[in-house]
Amino acid sequence: MSPNNLVIVRGIVRSEATMRELASGDTVCQFDVRVEPADGGGGADVPVSWFGAPTAPTVGEPVVVVGEVRRRFYRAGGATRSSTDVLARHVVAQRRRARVARVVDDVIDQIQFSQ
Repeated sequence: MSPNNLVIVRGIVRSEATMRELASGDTVCQFDVRVEPADGGGGADVPVSWFGAPTAPTVGEPVVVVGEVRRRFYRAGGATRSSTDVLARHVVAQRRRARVARVVDDVIDQIQFSQ
């Protein structure tokens, strides 16, 4: 994970996770996380892709996602299109506070040592 492209998202799993096997043999788990801003304004659904996920999160589960922002380009209907999502490195149930703290601390260490 690049220290220049880092995102931490905390929210509720909004959509049913889908597990797909790619032509490469890799598996990817895709789902949306609903993020509500602290000021009470409008929230947003953040699409997440998690390669090699050991399990899929369940709808309604509060999670913390650590990863990087990724924009993909693809052809569809004769036009070039793009989508932006979070490429997850870690997805941790929010209730596992010690695990969340370790993952976030590890990422902060990577940022500090890379400068």
